Amino acid sequence: MSGNPQEHPIDDAILSDEAAPQKMKPVVVELERKPGVHYDGFQRPFHPLQVVSWFVFFFDLLTYFLINMVSLMHHSLGAVVFFSVLYLVISAFILYYAIVATRIDPSDPTIREQRLVEAQG
Repeated sequence: MSGNPQEHPIDDAILSDEAAPQKMKPVVVELERKPGVHYDGFQRPFHPLQVVSWFVFFFDLLTYFLINMVSLMHHSLGAVVFFSVLYLVISAFILYYAIVATRIDPSDPTIREQRLVEAQG
């Protein structure tokens, strides 16, 4: 191979800025929120059973430490610490996934696409 440009012609269009792929800007579409329609579980008014579940969860967490752990204090301290940490970790996972599930838009994907199409015009 020799360095002769005649043997390997390079297309000028490939080197030009016009042919370079342009970065696409993301399209942000504002969906019109219809009154009275919930798009996630954190929108008010909260469902009464949702509020009850919050109280039950934190009441259960509190009673576990005030009743169960206090009653085990005369047993092994290592067991008390182990089960307390285990219960806290499991409770943290439950709380995290409850928040994730509550933030999800429960509408059907077809309805969501229809809303998006209507918003784009």
